[in-house]
Amino acid sequence: MSQESEKGAGRGRPGSLTRESIVREALKIPAEEFSLGRLADSLDVSPQSLYHYFPNKQSIASAMIEEVNRTVPMADRNLPWREYLRSILLGYRGFLKVNDYAFARGLPLNGLSIFRVGGKSNRAMLERFDGFMEVFRRAGLGPEECIEVWIMFQNFIRRSDLHRASQQSLLAGWEELQNDLSEIDEAVVPELQGLRGKPCPDIEEIYQGVVDNIIEGISVRYEIK
Repeated sequence: MSQESEKGAGRGRPGSLTRESIVREALKIPAEEFSLGRLADSLDVSPQSLYHYFPNKQSIASAMIEEVNRTVPMADRNLPWREYLRSILLGYRGFLKVNDYAFARGLPLNGLSIFRVGGKSNRAMLERFDGFMEVFRRAGLGPEECIEVWIMFQNFIRRSDLHRASQQSLLAGWEELQNDLSEIDEAVVPELQGLRGKPCPDIEEIYQGVVDNIIEGISVRYEIK
């Protein structure tokens, strides 16, 4: 018997396995690493047992994205656009700090798939998009401009690692930088020497600063207050 066969031997469909437990575990796997084999290993079941709950990989991915849409806070569409956008971004960071959903941090951005979930219409996504359109239309943007802002916003949401960055990880990197600076000649990196001995920046302040810059950039580009 091969190692692969031995690994899967005896792993059936435990009584504790449910659609919900499958989705929760799947969301902990980074999007670029997601596969039915990886998911089955994480759950300690055979890949075949997953088919009792989901017909294929795409149906699991759809359920995962629907769960993210269900649990990520939805901003109040009655807010002014600046507060609305800030509420979404800060809410998303807060969501990822509480929920270890690696999949949500790397959702693919392929063309107009940003309007759908798993290639299908999704009510939660459409409600978010509709609210987004309403807020920015009220601010004075035309439909095409709203879509442009939505795409840029989605790209930041899905691609930036900053949403999940922790103070601990930043501190570790900062300590490494301090060690590097102490071991290198000052003349080689004169600008960086100004950072020697400085305290580590605060990740929450950095994130809010980035959010403020995004908002200000939209204001300037589209000439809205």
